Amino acid sequence: TDEEVKDLFKISNSDLTLPTPKHLRNTIRDMAGQMRDVVLKKLEGQTISLTMDHWTSRAVQNFSGITAHFIDEYWEMHALSVGLFLNEGKAATEDID
Repeated sequence: TDEEVKDLFKISNSDLTLPTPKHLRNTIRDMAGQMRDVVLKKLEGQTISLTMDHWTSRAVQNFSGITAHFIDEYWEMHALSVGLFLNEGKAATEDID
């Protein structure tokens, strides 16, 4: 439980203050925005190819990932993850939009 985790941290380091859920959400959103900006800058002006992968986790959740591929002016190949999505519902090929 949350209280057990808090107690564990108190035992291991009594000076430790755990961040609030709101702080963690805001930090993750900020980092995602920064990463999005970096990816968009790298893709700017590039001719890209997109690939998609779909898989089911051990917890029987269906995910799709999208990757952008491009070759830069130095002929180096790059692959950047541009999306990861949890798919609700069926995972049969004919059901994926």
